[in-house]
Amino acid sequence: MMKSLLKFVFLPKDVSAVETRHINRINRVALGACLAHLPLFLLVAWLCQTSLLQALGFGCLLVLGPVVSTLVLRNPRMQSLVFGFTTMALGALLVHLGQGPMQIEMHFHFFAALALLTVWGNPSVIWVATITVALHHFLFWLFIPASVFNYAASIWVVLVHAIFVVVEAIAASFIARNFFDNVIGLEHIIEEKTQEVKQQHEDLKQIMDNTAQGFITISLDGRILSEPSTILTSWLGKVDVSSAFEFFGRINSEFGFRLRLVTEAIQEDMMPLEVSLDQFPRRLQVEGIALGIEYRPIMENGRVQKILLVISDLTSQLEKARNERIQQETIGIFEKVTHDSFGFLEFLEEGSRLVAQIVDVPASDPIQVSRYLHTLKGNSGLFGVHSIADLCHKIESEIEEHKEGLSPANGQELKHAWQDLQDRVSIFSVKEPRLQVSEGDLLDALAKIKRGASRDDIIKVLVSWRYEPIKSRFSRFAEQTRVIAERLEKLPVEIVTEDQGLRLPKENWSGFWAAFAHAIRNSVDHGLESPDQRKELGKASGWIRFSTQVRADGFSIIIEDNGAGIDWDRVRDKCRNKGLPHSNPDEMMAALFSDGFSTTDQANAFSGRGIGMGSLKVECARLGGTIALNSVRGQGTQLCFHFPLTAMLEPEEAQRAA
Repeated sequence: MMKSLLKFVFLPKDVSAVETRHINRINRVALGACLAHLPLFLLVAWLCQTSLLQALGFGCLLVLGPVVSTLVLRNPRMQSLVFGFTTMALGALLVHLGQGPMQIEMHFHFFAALALLTVWGNPSVIWVATITVALHHFLFWLFIPASVFNYAASIWVVLVHAIFVVVEAIAASFIARNFFDNVIGLEHIIEEKTQEVKQQHEDLKQIMDNTAQGFITISLDGRILSEPSTILTSWLGKVDVSSAFEFFGRINSEFGFRLRLVTEAIQEDMMPLEVSLDQFPRRLQVEGIALGIEYRPIMENGRVQKILLVISDLTSQLEKARNERIQQETIGIFEKVTHDSFGFLEFLEEGSRLVAQIVDVPASDPIQVSRYLHTLKGNSGLFGVHSIADLCHKIESEIEEHKEGLSPANGQELKHAWQDLQDRVSIFSVKEPRLQVSEGDLLDALAKIKRGASRDDIIKVLVSWRYEPIKSRFSRFAEQTRVIAERLEKLPVEIVTEDQGLRLPKENWSGFWAAFAHAIRNSVDHGLESPDQRKELGKASGWIRFSTQVRADGFSIIIEDNGAGIDWDRVRDKCRNKGLPHSNPDEMMAALFSDGFSTTDQANAFSGRGIGMGSLKVECARLGGTIALNSVRGQGTQLCFHFPLTAMLEPEEAQRAA
């Protein structure tokens, strides 16, 4: 408690500039007040018929103290202590000179002076004055009692005076210290608070600089309100502009544009806050670093005033997720290779051809690039190579958005992704079987021999074994159909295949089979209804049939389903919107195979861009074939591809046959 009392009485050692100016000003006023006592003493001495010489002599001696301290002492607080002593000494001289009936009233000088001493804001000054007046009363009462009282006062009178002085001193000390703390010491308070805020800022910056996240606060008009953390500067570079829109726009123009657009929407309160926040761009790619951005609104008076951007480095996280996807994909590829090595090898060969064509197609022919991309995407998805399918989908979206061909950067990215796939597949040591001959093929050949078939007929059978059996194709298509139906939640689906033992040259038909996958996806996606829809329509199940027909003048490959059929009214509306002919069924059918035509409004991973059927038409025409389409609303769709007999042969053989 004593320590607290001393801390209260004695001010801090440091003297601020504000306190110095204040004390110097009060000291000058006090010096003038002390000098003004001299004529007052002479007047009191004359009126009370006491010594004028004492009034002048003792008065000058007492005033000399403040004058000397002002000239000699440099510490303004020490000067104020001198004034505390001098004020009470002058009061003692006034009481001495005012002997007579009014002597007791002269004691009011002590109490008034104690009250005035609070202006220094220093309790020490008050207690110096209190001790001075206490000693004066006690000593002068002992040796010169007439100098203090105008009657024979007892020691108890002295004590009563002392008690009043002490009580006032305590109150005056409290007032003085509060005056110091809240007025004179305000600079100290401000400085301490400033230091606290500065330290908090430094601590916060230290934390921000040593976290894996970067922070930046912007106003709704785009001004950057906070100093970016060190890690943010290392990612994005030095922030040398005041506008966040301009700063981020230099890194990525689309990001900066969307940031401005959404921020202005929030400022104008155009949509619910949650909806607006969802529109902010969430990803930013900067020199190989993938950054994720979260947006946290800062509210004031119920409205958003600022936006805090919390930026994180997602590179390792995304890379880890990518590696996990690649690992799962590789396991799936191994299962595909184990189950159907021939089919997967064919996919790789066709994919390599498509990638080369995509990269080599001139940028001025975006339609052809889109055809190849769409085919590669579809086949990659069917074989579980989603890394390629997703990349193709992304490139398709960019081509559609910018209305331009393949960019060099996208071309290189696709080549590298495809090479990575080939490197992963190479570890499986997949080898293509030389012949695809089933037990049934062998039994048929033996039966011909036993029946005494001619040598030419037997050779014809053996030579046909070089070709690919459509049966294996249909089997692969059936599996792909199940995969698509499962992903689109269309199961159960019955799949029927009727190949009639037909074989076709692999090299010449690989392009058609790759494009044929588009017809499969359309049948499942646009044709088949969901189980609930089939139940409402009273359909027992959904089915898709793959079949062939061989005639004297050629052969056909057919895919049909019992789905919803083509909505010709919707086709007509789409034709009208696109400015395509639609006055009769033939014109509307032609529209279905035109580039960019689709009856759906939203593209997905399987269909919707209107590119696939155009690719299929091109491949069919390359083989000399035609397409017939028959669709009845609510009953299903049949797509029939007619080819001449020469399409069964390799190009050289077809030329010789012609």
